[in-house]
Amino acid sequence: MTDDDVEYHVRLHLNQTVAKCYSCPQTTFSSMNHFKEHKNIHTEAESFGCSYCKVVFTSSGSLVAHMENTHPDISLEEERKKAVEEKLLRLRKKKKLNKKLRKKEQWEEERKTNNFPPPVLSKKPIVCEKCKATFHNNVDYAIHSMIHSEDGVFQCFLCDSAKKRDLHDIEKHIRLHEGTYVPAATDPKVYQCEICGNKFKKYTTLYGHIKCHDTKRRTYDCTLCDKKLFIDPSMIEEEHNNDVECQEVLPATVSRWCEICETKFFNDVKYALHTLTHSKNGIFKCFLCPVEEKMTDDRVEQHIRRHLNQTVAKCYFCPETKFYSMKHYTEHRNVHTGIKPFGCSYCELAFVFSVSLKTHMEIQHHDVILEEERRKADEEKSLRLKKEEDMKKEINYLDRKKRWEETRRKMPPPLPSKDPIICEKCKATFNNKVDYAVHLMRHSEDGVFECFLCDSAKKRNLHDIEKHIRLHEGTYVPDKASKIYQCGICGSKFEKSNALQNHMKCHDSNRATYDCQLCDKKYYIDPLTIKEEYNIDIEQEEEESETESRSCEICEMKFNDVDYALHTLTHSKNGTFKCFLCPVEAKMTEDNIEYHIRLHLKQSVARCAFCPKINFYSMKHFREHENVHTGAKPFSCNYCKVAFTFSGSLKAHIENTHQDVLLEEERKIANEERLSRLRKKRNSNKEEYQLRRKKQWEEERKKFPPPVPSKEPIVCEKCEAIFHNNVDYAIHIMDHSEDGFFECFLCSSVTKRTLPNVEKHVRLHEGTWGYLCKICGTTVKSLNLLKVHIKSHQKTYNCTECEKKYLMEYNLVIHKAKHHASVKSRGRPYKCKFCDKCFKQRVSKTSHERRLHSGDEPYKCGGCKECFSSKAEKDAHVNECEGF
Repeated sequence: MTDDDVEYHVRLHLNQTVAKCYSCPQTTFSSMNHFKEHKNIHTEAESFGCSYCKVVFTSSGSLVAHMENTHPDISLEEERKKAVEEKLLRLRKKKKLNKKLRKKEQWEEERKTNNFPPPVLSKKPIVCEKCKATFHNNVDYAIHSMIHSEDGVFQCFLCDSAKKRDLHDIEKHIRLHEGTYVPAATDPKVYQCEICGNKFKKYTTLYGHIKCHDTKRRTYDCTLCDKKLFIDPSMIEEEHNNDVECQEVLPATVSRWCEICETKFFNDVKYALHTLTHSKNGIFKCFLCPVEEKMTDDRVEQHIRRHLNQTVAKCYFCPETKFYSMKHYTEHRNVHTGIKPFGCSYCELAFVFSVSLKTHMEIQHHDVILEEERRKADEEKSLRLKKEEDMKKEINYLDRKKRWEETRRKMPPPLPSKDPIICEKCKATFNNKVDYAVHLMRHSEDGVFECFLCDSAKKRNLHDIEKHIRLHEGTYVPDKASKIYQCGICGSKFEKSNALQNHMKCHDSNRATYDCQLCDKKYYIDPLTIKEEYNIDIEQEEEESETESRSCEICEMKFNDVDYALHTLTHSKNGTFKCFLCPVEAKMTEDNIEYHIRLHLKQSVARCAFCPKINFYSMKHFREHENVHTGAKPFSCNYCKVAFTFSGSLKAHIENTHQDVLLEEERKIANEERLSRLRKKRNSNKEEYQLRRKKQWEEERKKFPPPVPSKEPIVCEKCEAIFHNNVDYAIHIMDHSEDGFFECFLCSSVTKRTLPNVEKHVRLHEGTWGYLCKICGTTVKSLNLLKVHIKSHQKTYNCTECEKKYLMEYNLVIHKAKHHASVKSRGRPYKCKFCDKCFKQRVSKTSHERRLHSGDEPYKCGGCKECFSSKAEKDAHVNECEGF
């Protein structure tokens, strides 16, 4: 039976119904599947369709009967296919088993014929991690490990190689490690040394071995044994039989505790390397001397060993030299062996020491390294700029949308389209052309709107897009307050009629022009009417009248009035100018200050040849006035092609015509400043919050029960720090995480977590998550529950009729109502003051007293002003009241 059939069968025995039908209340159902199929009769839903024909049924039983009657041949074929597949699976499994047994028999026969020596006994018994079986040699343990291998891959525990092997190859592999392998006669080619008889599988290894038998090479006899050495023993302080190559480091005499994670270290070197994990900037603070600088792990180890005078290894040839780091010792050995392992990646040179390679790279390939660094910096910069541009685009789009929505409220609703409009890029649907046009700007990268009605492509804001589409539809209503005067020739728009009249003069073809006799320029004024030629330097014609010299009170330098005024601006901190001739005090540019002082002194800078009566107190004003006579328009608008003779006219034009563009630029600058301020504030707040949260967590951590100690010490793969429980190891892992992600070593989940969440996650695995009560030793999930639990040890409310105690009065009332009250009021602790009725809740008692005994009618009908004692009576009345 299936699960549904079992449930249905048992419910039939117990006469239990799962659901009832509203249309057929008499029929009952003991299974939800039967009830759902029954509902299809009333809803006329046909959910069970035949997979071979198009007939559909309301119930699964009807479909099964249809299949048996109409398609019996097809169903039989499917059953046969399933039976064949099952049979094939059984045969494959049987073949695999037979193959394994056959291989095992062959291996046992070969093992007897080859006469292998007994395998080397291990010092300690080897325990299988999966089935806890014990073995006394590596060969038997390796063969046993294949029982647990599902895919037939043997992972060697001596050299970490993973490969598909049979039992013969596994034993051969382990014996090769131990040196007890005896090759069989059927083995492939074996290359044997003719001098000493050693056998090798490859010709290259044999060739390398023969070099040691070189007769020309000088050898030395050992004074203690029969071995021959290539080095003079008198040069070595200790004999070759002593293992000086790797001297064990002595443990530290004093154990040290980490102040941050409270882990204990019995070795100064490991403690120093552990402190480096808690350093944010990679700065190492030595606890034996005042050194504080950035160091690698090797340099830290070397620094501590120098303090303790602990050598890592000794050299055979140079016994006096001391090595405080294995890196230095291994590189020093290359001097005697002649090996050059450090090869340059840009040329064919190789070096004995890593430092030599580094200096070679800095001197010879300095340009290549710089280019690589620049390329990486450029890539990072381009990524950063791209992110900032995307952010700016999003902010600009939101600002434009807000402004557009404000103006859109004043407009009539757009015309609805006959058919829904679908966007080609994101498949979004719209009911009118205006919303679709505004949506298209979302996909525009350069801000250009390409109209789908007239094929025009132009940079537009959201307001102009709606205006453009409404002009196509004929629903655009201009603002009544603003009158626009448009030029019929070039289409330029003006707010005043006078501005339009002045603009029309530039299109007058009958207006006379005069050619200059000295250059190719054209003017609207006859040069003969000019009193003085325009090529004379009029700026230097009028000399400044001599004025009294003024001395600066701060630096005691002498100036004329104009230069003195400009000089005082250099001593002003805020850029404000205090006039010494009038009480004016304001921020001014240098041109405005010069103009202001010359107005006081009535000193004109230049005179116009056509208007000699007009005085000019600034060269800027004089040059702009010259443009009136010459017809030049040097001040052109950056947003359109209109040009002006005066800078003030250009400024007024931009403020009136392109006000939206100016506002948008100002908003951009304001948004950028606001974003930079927010980023700085967010970073500072984040650091403060992290420190505050860390302190809270350390205080809360004291209330936790101690973590479960691990059976074996846990070693960090990156820094080789040792931990004795999973919680400390998990918190230590976060020091190596650059992006803040925690990869759990118990369930392999990868998520962003804080240190409290990491500890909580690991403790949930161990089952030790909670806050420990120091009185009774129970653990509670939160601090609030712990406070409530602690109060339970100080029970205050005593029952008068029995010996029970309660923390809260409410619990005592419920206890009395349940156990010491009469039969009628049992379970109802709250009794009415006026009658004998009892209630489960205090709210029900107070509503009963107010409704029946007090005579209050607080609920009033809004239609007929009739009052009621309860809300339910008022609601029932409102549904029938005619006054509403």
